[in-house]
Amino acid sequence: MANPAPREVSWIIARIRNFFGQRNVKNACRFETNYSARNQPPPALPFGPSHRLSTNHYYTRDGRRECGPPQIVYMPQTKAISAGEQRISQSVGMLKSPKPGFGYSLESGKDHRI
Repeated sequence: MANPAPREVSWIIARIRNFFGQRNVKNACRFETNYSARNQPPPALPFGPSHRLSTNHYYTRDGRRECGPPQIVYMPQTKAISAGEQRISQSVGMLKSPKPGFGYSLESGKDHRI
């Protein structure tokens, strides 16, 4: 009898589990035998703008090479806009608070649209 895969149950228990569970159980555990090797050969790309990995057009469009130190947007010592002319404030008195709906004047007997 061959050795089972890592963390796999025997074929008898797998059949019983699949029968009573009414589905085929797929083992979700990941092991190094299921992965491809890390030392892959370089890809054989067709001739075109990306046929060389070091001088392709994506190298020049990389956003990490276009960023720089932050720009100064605001400096409190300098004023970009000069101050406008000064106006003397005028007192306008108390303003009446608006009331919902249309007003009714008792003197004229007509509706007022506010």
